[in-house]
Amino acid sequence: MQAWLHDKGVGHAPALRELEEQHEARHAEVQQLAVLHAAAEARAKKARELAHQRIQSEQAPTLAKLAELEELRKEKQQQEMQQQRRQEPEPALTRERDNDRGGPSLG
Repeated sequence: MQAWLHDKGVGHAPALRELEEQHEARHAEVQQLAVLHAAAEARAKKARELAHQRIQSEQAPTLAKLAELEELRKEKQQQEMQQQRRQEPEPALTRERDNDRGGPSLG
C-alpha cells in the first residue's frame, strides 16, 4: 500500500525514496563513466595514430632502400637473361651447321 501511495505522490515510503536516490546516484555515475570512457578511447586512438606515424617515418628510409634494391635486382635479372640469350645459338643457325656437317636436324 505504501508503494502505491508513494507512486501516486500521496505518501512517501522511506525505503522506496532511498532506492530512488540510489538509482539516481548510479545513473549519474554511469553517465560520468561513459564520458571518461569516451575520452579514454579518444586518447588511445590518438596514441595509435601517433605510433603509426612514427613507425612509418622511421621505416621510410629502409623501405626506400628496399625498393631501390628490388629495382636493381630486376635490372640484373633482365641483363642476365639477355646475356644468356646471346650465348645460346639460334635454332636456324644450328640447323644450318648440322646440315653442313651432314648430321641430322633436330628441328
